[in-house]
Amino acid sequence: MNYYSFVVDTDSYAGNFEREMTAYVTGVLGDCEVGLDESVLFHDEMDLDLDELMYQKPNEQGTLRPCAIENTGIEIYGGVAIYFYEDPCAYLDMLKERSLEYAKKNNIQIFSFRVQYIEESIKITEIEYESCKDKSWNI
Repeated sequence: MNYYSFVVDTDSYAGNFEREMTAYVTGVLGDCEVGLDESVLFHDEMDLDLDELMYQKPNEQGTLRPCAIENTGIEIYGGVAIYFYEDPCAYLDMLKERSLEYAKKNNIQIFSFRVQYIEESIKITEIEYESCKDKSWNI
């Protein structure tokens, strides 16, 4: 399966909040339903349903999750990778804004955002977007 990931690079160990942040940013939950309160907030505040766009990737136990933690150049496992079936470029402003809101509420510093295309062979390619060139990616 090939998919995209929107990665939020933070100063904190993302394993403490990756599912909650993903639910706040996208409204989408994994099988474990961690982040239910944040998902409810998303749906209360946004007139948007991203369920069909989100890729649910199984973890080592087979539990489907729309996100995972990822290494960054700043913090080991400080990145939150949020998975999409399709290119999330059309939603970047919203994804960044909600990520920043979540981080502020939870005393987390965000250093940058990245979008990656993941090929089934586990090859990761950084993406350059013609339509998003004028967007600021670093905080």
